[in-house]
Amino acid sequence: MKYFEAIVKDENHIELLKPLKIAKGKKIKVIIQEESNLTDERVDFLSFSLESLENAYGENEPEYSIKMIKEPNKEYGL
Repeated sequence: MKYFEAIVKDENHIELLKPLKIAKGKKIKVIIQEESNLTDERVDFLSFSLESLENAYGENEPEYSIKMIKEPNKEYGL
């Protein structure tokens, strides 16, 4: 995950403050966070958290069906 700052130009456009090194046509996700008094440490922590979630539930994660469960957790209740 990469963190970029941008300026809102209008309701349909943003202007990045630095160029992206991402291939043209590549799909990205944008998270809007209005400027606040977050510390660099907090921003780093949030970025790391999002990256960890992305790794755990990324695009390459296989889809598991109910039929693949060998031993269900009886406390979960399907």
